[in-house]
Amino acid sequence: MIYDLFVRRGLIDLGEDIVNTAYSSEIENTSEQQIEKAEESLFALADSDKESDFTPLSNVIAPVFADARKALDRRRRGLPNGVQTGFADLDAMIGGFEPGQFILLPGNSSMGKTTVALNIAYNVASSHLGMQSADDRKAQRGNVAIISLETSGPALLRQNLQARVTGISGQRLRTGDVTEEEIDKAERLCNERLAPLPITIMDSIPTVGIIRSKLRRLKRKHGLALVIVDYLQLIRSTGKKENLYHKVTEISAGLKAIAKDLQVPLIALSQLSRENSRRDDKRPQMSDLRDSGALEENADVIIFVYRENYYLTRNKPAADASQAEHMEWVRKCEATEHQLELILGKQRQGPTGTVNLYYDQSTALVANAERGDF
Repeated sequence: MIYDLFVRRGLIDLGEDIVNTAYSSEIENTSEQQIEKAEESLFALADSDKESDFTPLSNVIAPVFADARKALDRRRRGLPNGVQTGFADLDAMIGGFEPGQFILLPGNSSMGKTTVALNIAYNVASSHLGMQSADDRKAQRGNVAIISLETSGPALLRQNLQARVTGISGQRLRTGDVTEEEIDKAERLCNERLAPLPITIMDSIPTVGIIRSKLRRLKRKHGLALVIVDYLQLIRSTGKKENLYHKVTEISAGLKAIAKDLQVPLIALSQLSRENSRRDDKRPQMSDLRDSGALEENADVIIFVYRENYYLTRNKPAADASQAEHMEWVRKCEATEHQLELILGKQRQGPTGTVNLYYDQSTALVANAERGDF
């Protein structure tokens, strides 16, 4: 009864603060910031009954083996334990993305980061939709949320998702280089294959706090299986820190906290520095992570996206090069045209390595290297 009265008093105080703040005439105190602060305060109050941050080791044993039994049960039923990407070699290496994980997907521009992320979203959502049991669907926690900060929702659909299911490039659709029959077919396929998928898109440029509050509501109403943020450096900072290092540090820590609080894997795309472009071997390394060392520290998993073909096609032999050199360049370009590498640079609880995938830029398709899944 005492604790219940304590919570009620907290609600009264919070309500008074909300009313007084709403009457405030401060220009900097926008309604959006007021809502964000109110939701954070309400969440903190709801979370106030947690026990001490210090937990005896004896209390940890039972949950560990309870999780092991759940994993065994899911394995027996042929169900994945983590969120599966749909890329067999990657899933075998990481065991699927776990709830609460902060996954970083870095790469230079035009490497295919967004295409990889959207193919994962498509695979996860399709897997969820295909589950026969309502209990299994509930266990997978529902929606895939895509926070697209660089591209609008319609452009994301046109350039990537529709091309993934129709085979018609976004460029052709955008420029009208299609027939009426192709448009009708593409629209029908999108309505059949994309519309039913539990994917939601937000294409504004929010703060970490706004992302947290909107995801919390989405999870409460519809469930949440996976979050994708494209991309990290475009999130607005709420602080007055003008230093980019501190901004990225603040944002990466905030995204990691969201993943942990909501118990959902969160994939954040990130730009790399241009240092690797100056090396002979262009494959990205940890030292190429851009703007903040906190990215490496906060991420549970780091998966670099790399396409050798991108650099080869931009390094054409000089006009006075021999015919043999030119033919060798053409051969390498053709051999790597559909190759994409996912370089697992960090995994807190598992191995690192490289996964080779099939990549088709025109149709925004990323698939297992042997192309046995389509």
